[in-house]
Amino acid sequence: MTGEQAASMAVGGRGDSPEERARQLQSSIELLLKGSSERYPQSEIIGKLITNVPRLPVYAHGLLGRINNPDSSSADIAAIIREDPSLAAMILKTVNSAFYGFPATIRDLQHAIALLGLAQVTQIVIANAILSTMPQTPPFQELRLHSMAMSFLTAEIAELVGVERAGPETLGLIHDVGRSVVLLLKDKHPALELFFDLLNQDELGAMLFKHWNLPPELCEIVRLQSLPHYLPPESLPQEHRTMLLLVGLAHEVYDYLTSGREQGLFFQEHSRGVGIEAPDRKVLAEGFVLPRLRAKSRSLPAAVRELLEL
Repeated sequence: MTGEQAASMAVGGRGDSPEERARQLQSSIELLLKGSSERYPQSEIIGKLITNVPRLPVYAHGLLGRINNPDSSSADIAAIIREDPSLAAMILKTVNSAFYGFPATIRDLQHAIALLGLAQVTQIVIANAILSTMPQTPPFQELRLHSMAMSFLTAEIAELVGVERAGPETLGLIHDVGRSVVLLLKDKHPALELFFDLLNQDELGAMLFKHWNLPPELCEIVRLQSLPHYLPPESLPQEHRTMLLLVGLAHEVYDYLTSGREQGLFFQEHSRGVGIEAPDRKVLAEGFVLPRLRAKSRSLPAAVRELLEL
């Protein structure tokens, strides 16, 4: 039985109560996602498409391996980062941003790494490496801007509810990697554009991350990231629930500011799931998130300030 057939059976009869039909709909969505997650990795065609996506820069693989080595020191890691000036500049820019508020300017790379910690450095490395695979074309520039805005929104909501910001900040930046895969494929094979539009971008993103040997947790969160738009918090995987809710809420704020996409069915439940009482996304945006970002707006890129109306 395919995922689609199982989903059709799960919808049930017309006599079911609204609560029962809602549960059946949730079950249908979960079955469809499970079927997609099983079929995509088994597809030879999709596997070949993924292998044709540009690989991460060489420094990323070496650096991530060194970071994951418990015997590595900040000096070892700084030595590798110095080989890529743009990455070194990004780390120094991060440590000197208003988000951290150190009283004096940090100019030594090794000192910056020690202050940020390996977790944050890892996030910067992954994000910088992924963005470097994208070409300099208008569609990718638009995607970069969206990703940067999502990064700031996700991190701000995480900080607001007491979650360490490094992981959510990076997830917001790279969550749409599947969309970048589709753009790359369209660019290389314009005759197949309609086919590529039918692909599940979340599954593509997760498969690409696995191909790049990125952390399994990151792969799974990217694969499941669309769930909050359709499911209540209790139906989300417990081990990834907080991160999924943070990204979902950040998207609600982003959509409120930039598009006409309707608010998710379970917005209030998701807000309460991370400890925020917001009846709608306007309250979340105007009452909680934007005031915090406006207080730090000088540290944000001008394009992001304009997009988010800061």
